[in-house]
Amino acid sequence: MNSNPRFLITSKQLIFVIIGCILGTGYITLPREISAVSGQDAWESIIIGSLLPLLSIFLFSKLGSIFPALTVVEILQTLLGRIAGSLLSILLIVYFLNAAAVVLRGMTEIVSTFMLPLTPTFVVAGLFGITAWYSAKRGLKVVGRLNEILFYVFLLALISLVIPLVNADVTNLLPVFEAPPADLTKGAAAASFAFSGIEILLVVYPMVTRREEILKAGLTAVGCVLTIYLFITVICLLVFGSEALQHEMWPLLTLAKTQEIPVLQRGDLFFLLMLLGFGIKPVVNFVFASSFCLVQILKQDVNKYYSPLALVLTVIILCLSLMPANTLAFFNYQRLIGILSPIIGIGLPAVLLAVSRLGKGGATYA
Repeated sequence: MNSNPRFLITSKQLIFVIIGCILGTGYITLPREISAVSGQDAWESIIIGSLLPLLSIFLFSKLGSIFPALTVVEILQTLLGRIAGSLLSILLIVYFLNAAAVVLRGMTEIVSTFMLPLTPTFVVAGLFGITAWYSAKRGLKVVGRLNEILFYVFLLALISLVIPLVNADVTNLLPVFEAPPADLTKGAAAASFAFSGIEILLVVYPMVTRREEILKAGLTAVGCVLTIYLFITVICLLVFGSEALQHEMWPLLTLAKTQEIPVLQRGDLFFLLMLLGFGIKPVVNFVFASSFCLVQILKQDVNKYYSPLALVLTVIILCLSLMPANTLAFFNYQRLIGILSPIIGIGLPAVLLAVSRLGKGGATYA
């Protein structure tokens, strides 16, 4: 990994990059999906589900400590050979592209449903795509700063959700610990999928200036996301209850509709504007990750080819985002990517660690 300042971030910025990858649009429907399985104990499933991403963080950290100066493409090629390593790297890029497409389609669905119902879907998606490419083409340093700034915007949106608590009913959380273990486990599995995006650490690990702080940064990021998920889920349960929650396709946006903001009146519009600004981040992050990996697979100059490749991959992401025929197909697409997340986040680093132990690959770079 070279020391190009365009592709370097601090451990603090890493926290926001990881959070930005995880928090796309899935959290808007998360309370409904988890409570459908775990009922009023959905918050418990979310806590249990956070254990898998924590395991991923430890695996990434261990792999990075063995190969501190190598990117994931270089690690794959070192351990598995040029051909096999490149093929697995391409599969990783495909995952990043689909993860970005899910978020892009999610934002498009929200805008088309609540703000611009008469505007063609491809126009809305195209505008988001152009914004993502323009942000990503400037490199990881700018991406890190963008993630940090937009996170604080997102916090303002979250704080506004406290207003609907005037309609809260504490009994909606009772009885506690009633869900059967099987339901809690199913809910935890679904919750773990909501942490997809943490795999970005595979790409950015060698680009962090103080690598000894990466583990702490990763744990902090997962802790922040867990807190946000719990906050959102508990508020939705308090206001709607687990049964009524199943009738809300976009529960978080419905919750925002119950509040009024002086002068603006429509609380949901204010909430939507801030969420959409925040929601573009995972697309930006995954455009960066996929473009950087592709440059390395092709062994080209990152300064010369990174930006045009980012544009090409953004177009591919746009096309993938338009593939689901309707909202139901989009939700199925979202679940599929969520299922793939543990395979990439746990399976890939575990296999690479095993191979590095069996061979001599990791010893040279330790």
